[in-house]
Amino acid sequence: MSVALPPFARRAQISRHVEIQQAGFDRSAWSTEMEQLRDLPLGRSFQSVSQSLPTPSADEIRRVMIENGKFGPDDELNCGACGYETCRAHAVAILRGLGRGRDVLALTPLSG
Repeated sequence: MSVALPPFARRAQISRHVEIQQAGFDRSAWSTEMEQLRDLPLGRSFQSVSQSLPTPSADEIRRVMIENGKFGPDDELNCGACGYETCRAHAVAILRGLGRGRDVLALTPLSG
């Protein structure tokens, strides 16, 4: 159905469709099918499965920080250019496989 049609034309199309569907409706067959499906289990169950990632050690974080040119607190700009709030949060994301080292602003080549 085209949304370019005026509302009354769309309503008329829907009405015609419903009339056609009702004309071919066999209530007896429908009742028989519903009776056959009466005991069909429709319930659902849920089991919580933790998807939490391990917290990296301080040594692992320090190693990634050094690899990204962050040798000390003065090197941590915490600018957010990588998409993380702090340089440490970015290092943790890298260790968890969620971030990339080349996203670090200090390692991005400047075009000039």
